Amino acid sequence: MAFPAELMSFKRSKGQIVPSFIMPDSSDYAAQILQAYRSSIGMRRGGLEKKLRQMELGFRYHKIFRAVSLVVQRKCDFEPPSDLDASQVRYSVFLAAGRAIYLPEQRNEVLKSVADSMGTSAETIESSLYADKESELILARIPENLDEDEVCRLYNLGLVETILLKCREMAVIRCDSWIDLARRIKSLGLMYRASGSQGTVESLVVDGPLSSFGNADRYGTRFASLFHWLSRGNDWEIEASVSIKEGRGASPGGYRLKLDSNSSMYFPEFPDASHGEIRGPEWISSFSPSPVSAEGKVYFPDAVAGIGGKQIYLDFSSIQYLEFNSRRDETLRKAGIPWETVYILRPGQKKPQNSIYYHVSVDYQSLKSTLERKYIGGGERVQGARRENFQEEITGEMLNEISRRVEELMPDAEKIVDYIESRGVVPQRVLKLLGYKIKWKGLDLVIYR
Repeated sequence: MAFPAELMSFKRSKGQIVPSFIMPDSSDYAAQILQAYRSSIGMRRGGLEKKLRQMELGFRYHKIFRAVSLVVQRKCDFEPPSDLDASQVRYSVFLAAGRAIYLPEQRNEVLKSVADSMGTSAETIESSLYADKESELILARIPENLDEDEVCRLYNLGLVETILLKCREMAVIRCDSWIDLARRIKSLGLMYRASGSQGTVESLVVDGPLSSFGNADRYGTRFASLFHWLSRGNDWEIEASVSIKEGRGASPGGYRLKLDSNSSMYFPEFPDASHGEIRGPEWISSFSPSPVSAEGKVYFPDAVAGIGGKQIYLDFSSIQYLEFNSRRDETLRKAGIPWETVYILRPGQKKPQNSIYYHVSVDYQSLKSTLERKYIGGGERVQGARRENFQEEITGEMLNEISRRVEELMPDAEKIVDYIESRGVVPQRVLKLLGYKIKWKGLDLVIYR
C-alpha cells in the first residue's frame, strides 16, 4: 500500500508529522483521476501516463496527484496487446531481416513474412514486438465498485504506511486486544516491551531486534504492516518515532507521528481483524491466555497448558530472539512463573543448548512428554540438553509408542532423533532395538532399515 518515499505529503509542527489526508468533500483529486482512467480503457499505459502528466499541471499538489494516481493504477488490470511471446517475435523478426531495414516497404515485407510463418497478421506481429514493455500494456479494466471515497481512503492509509517506512519505534497506547497485538508483533519479526502490573498493560513499545544498532529503515515495512493491521480495530492509539530528512544531503531528523482511532474515518473499512480460534491438542488449555507480570513488565504467552496440576505458560519463538528470551525467562523464573520457551528452527539453524526446540513445526506429542517429565517426573532435562548416560528403562509400551512415531516421521532423521531424545533415551540404542541403522551421508544424517 505504501508509495515511493518522494510522494510523502505532510506538514511539520512542533516536532510532529501531520499527514496530508484527503477526502472527496475537500478535494477533487480522486474524482478527476478516476474519470481519466475510466475514459482511457483500451489505451496503452504509456499514452495514459502522458495524459496524466498533462492533467497534473492543473493541480496544486503534484505529490498528492501522483500518489492518488498510483492508488488507482494499482487497482486496474493491464494486459499485453498480444498473446504472442514478445521476445520470440523480436528474435524471429530480426532473424528474418538479417540486416538493418530502412525503407517502409522492406519493413512491411519482413513483418508479413514473420506473420505468415506464425499464422497471424502483420499488425499483430508489429504490436507484439515490444508487448512485454510496461508502456505497451493496455488498460483493460477498472473495478466498478472503486469510487472516490475508497480511493481517498486508500491514499490516506498508503500515506501513513509510507511515513512509517522511516519508523524507528512505535508506542501503542491503546488497542482492542493486547494479546492479538503481541501475536501480530511476533509474526512480523518485531519485538515489544510491555510495562504494567497484574497482567494489565500500561504501555507497549515496539521495535526491531537490531534497532539499537541503527539503520532506522530496516524494519519500516514491518511497522507499516503493523499499522495496517491496527487501523482495522475499533479502539487504538499509536505514537511513532520517524526519521525523515529535511532536504538533500541533510541528516535525518526525528519526528513523532500521533494517530488514534478517531482518524479511522480517513482509512478503508476492512473485515474484522481479530484472530480466529486456534486449534491444538486437548492438553493445551488456551492459545489466547491472559498476560503475566514480573518486575513491572508484562509478558504475553502464546499458550498455556495444564501439566501436573500446574499452569505452564508457553512461548513459541524463533532462534533470533534467543538472547532476549533468555533474559526474559530468567526474570519469570525468579518470579516463580512456570514459563517454557519452545524454539521452532528453520533448516540449517543451530540448535539452542538446554532449550526445547523443534524443526519447522512443533511436535505436540513430544512437547507434552518433555513438560510432563520436567514438571511431574522432577527431571530438568529438555530437548537439546545432553546427558552422558540415560538410566530410564525402555519399557515395551514406550518402545511401541516410539516405533509408531518414528514411522510417522520417516525419513526425516533430524525430527526422529529430536523426538527420541525428548523421551529421555539414547536414539542409537532405541533405533537399534527397532531394527534401524544410522549413518552419515555427507553432512546429512540418514536412518534406514
